[in-house]
Amino acid sequence: MTPVNPSDESSLSPREIAELKEKIAQFARENEIFKKGNDPIGEKIVKSSIFETINTLITQYPVKAVYKTLGIPRSSYYDFQKPQRSPRAMDNKLIKEHILKTHLESNHRYGSSKIHEYMKKKEKLHKIPGLKRIQRFIKHMGLFAVVIKRLNRKNSKTTKEDLPNLLK
Repeated sequence: MTPVNPSDESSLSPREIAELKEKIAQFARENEIFKKGNDPIGEKIVKSSIFETINTLITQYPVKAVYKTLGIPRSSYYDFQKPQRSPRAMDNKLIKEHILKTHLESNHRYGSSKIHEYMKKKEKLHKIPGLKRIQRFIKHMGLFAVVIKRLNRKNSKTTKEDLPNLLK
């Protein structure tokens, strides 16, 4: 490779040299981003780890360059940052709050069936959940009702000798 001779007519202007230096710097940045953005071969790449890597790279490099180099649309990154909950998920959260409130109000005595009955009568939900759904949430939340076992007392006044033999 021959150095650029300033006496040649085909020499580059200072503006062109500055543009070339900027391009070289941009390629170096993209190369560095690409190295940091890709996990080693053979490892499973998880979506969250990619976006965590992007978060660290954004502090060092321009945002546009990071997305362009990794080939990830900005919209998917922002969707990951602010996940939107589905209506069912929001209902589940509300129902779990009502279940926990009812369970605590009953001093941990109500099980799924009583909580279901209580929610039918008292709670102002737009749709009352079914018993099995409440059972599933209670199990998932680790709640359980306190059960007091009743004693079956036997009548000690009658004995076996007093009873007639019916098998004869």
